Amino acid sequence: ADARVTTEVLNAAGTPPRPGLARVGARTLREAGIDVVFYGTADTTVDSTVILVRRGDQRAGERIARVLGGGVVRDAPDTLRRVDVTVLLGRAWIPPPGLRP
Repeated sequence: ADARVTTEVLNAAGTPPRPGLARVGARTLREAGIDVVFYGTADTTVDSTVILVRRGDQRAGERIARVLGGGVVRDAPDTLRRVDVTVLLGRAWIPPPGLRP
């Protein structure tokens, strides 16, 4: 079994705004068995999804990238955040079929 990975999902699509993006991303990950503890809006904007591994190894980030259909996985240790992985959903992210805001 996979170790529990706690994740936060942030909408980093910027403008034009894509409301509900983080919620759909959170649901996508939860349906794949990933523990999303928070979702909201990022204070930064990215075109492509970026997956920041805060704690643990890259495998968790790679698994999340597979579930989301892609994304750049980066090591970005941050002991202040109480999550293993931060997902910045980019402007280009398309939710899986059947999952719309």
